[in-house]
Amino acid sequence: MEVISSHTNTDFDSFAAMIAARKIYPDAIMAFSGSLNPNVKDFYSLHADVLVFADPDQIDLDRIKRLIIVDTRSAHRLGEFRSVA
Repeated sequence: MEVISSHTNTDFDSFAAMIAARKIYPDAIMAFSGSLNPNVKDFYSLHADVLVFADPDQIDLDRIKRLIIVDTRSAHRLGEFRSVA
């Protein structure tokens, strides 16, 4: 399984980068690594039917073969996916 994620407290640039990465990795699952910036949370709640993100709690971390990280250089900001990085 391939997973696309970003840093915790996802802001709009990391949100957009995840969507762009999905164009490069069309079979990958997008998942937030933790909390969302309030503006992103509001936007996503309006568009969740079109922009599908998996719940990180329902992803078996042992099944991840490739973790595609956008908008961060530091593993400690990866929240749920820190152990995979």
